[in-house]
Amino acid sequence: MLVKSYSLSENVPYSVESLASMSKRKALIVDDEEDICFLLSTILRQKDIQSEFAGSLAEAAKSLERNTDYSLIFLDNHLPDGFGIAYIDQIK
Repeated sequence: MLVKSYSLSENVPYSVESLASMSKRKALIVDDEEDICFLLSTILRQKDIQSEFAGSLAEAAKSLERNTDYSLIFLDNHLPDGFGIAYIDQIK
């Protein structure tokens, strides 16, 4: 099963199984829709990957300041305080 971007833009080139083999097993889910966060966290939990949530880019920035050991970040493109695509360069 391939993990897909829920915005239906592209397939993510990693399977859930390959994500489960990550050593850190921690993901940040940045989305303002609770049902998307719940769905992603449920899938990740089944693969023993912990997840944390941020509902905006500002919350994501605070999470990334506190914790830099995320192996994976799910980033919504349409957030209350900006576009995820524009935020990607700041994450790097």
